[in-house]
Amino acid sequence: MENTGRYDADYLSKCIGSDWIDMNAFSINPNTVVVDRDQTALIKLLEKQGLDVIPIKLRHSKMMGGGFHCVTLDIRRTGTLERYFD
Repeated sequence: MENTGRYDADYLSKCIGSDWIDMNAFSINPNTVVVDRDQTALIKLLEKQGLDVIPIKLRHSKMMGGGFHCVTLDIRRTGTLERYFD
């Protein structure tokens, strides 16, 4: 976990999210993942594994208790259903 010092005590006292919420990620496809832009070590690790990383700031994930995966909706896709994790 990186950059945990960016939150002040008053903000943290009102948060319901885990200390690890900023590690939350959302896979767009087998090669592309969205992650918190402040998690530079995670970004480097994912890129080293050949993934395309989209770093974005989700401002209130810690306050609301939901990261990228939790606040996204299903999208309509064309083609056939594929399983990526068998």
